[in-house]
Amino acid sequence: MVATNRHAPIPIALDRLQADFAALLPRIEHTIRFHLRQIRCPDHRADAVAEAVAVAWHWYRRCAERGKDATRFVTSLASLAARFVRAGRGLCGRQASADALSPLAQRRHGFIAVPLKTGSGLVGDGYQDALHENTRSPVPDQVQFRCDFPRWLRRLGGRDRRVARTLMAGDRPVDVARKFGLTEGRVSQLRRAFRRDWEAFGGGAD
Repeated sequence: MVATNRHAPIPIALDRLQADFAALLPRIEHTIRFHLRQIRCPDHRADAVAEAVAVAWHWYRRCAERGKDATRFVTSLASLAARFVRAGRGLCGRQASADALSPLAQRRHGFIAVPLKTGSGLVGDGYQDALHENTRSPVPDQVQFRCDFPRWLRRLGGRDRRVARTLMAGDRPVDVARKFGLTEGRVSQLRRAFRRDWEAFGGGAD
């Protein structure tokens, strides 16, 4: 007597299965979108819908391999796939709940991550170039600098702010002095004062 494995996958016609799933796709997507409608970010919502559809297909195929007709409970299948993704899970594993760029972390803690815009005070200044492709400074230090440095600059007077930015751009003290009608010694004094004030502000802390 030859023993059989009742858990072995049943051979299926993949082309036919894909065609059947494609015919059900509008219904599946409608159910998934309903369950994921509370995701505010359109991009995150679109990604979540796509992930849930992939999960639904994976489960649909597994049901067929086990001899079950998933078309009889396709709405429940789509609902469970949406909730599966909503909980931060997917075909490739679980999202990191402590990662600020993770949609799960953003939903759980009530924040969103958006790109910086020109004019925000964080893009377009000379110090931005110093951080471009910076692989030496730890990422938390870079983030702190990007947030704190514009605030420190705004504390300076109008002329001093322009002097500081000109120095950051790499101009020589003699050129800065000529540009602002100062002596070269005064520019050196300002540079030392800027450094002390920045360190007192918290920028020099380790």
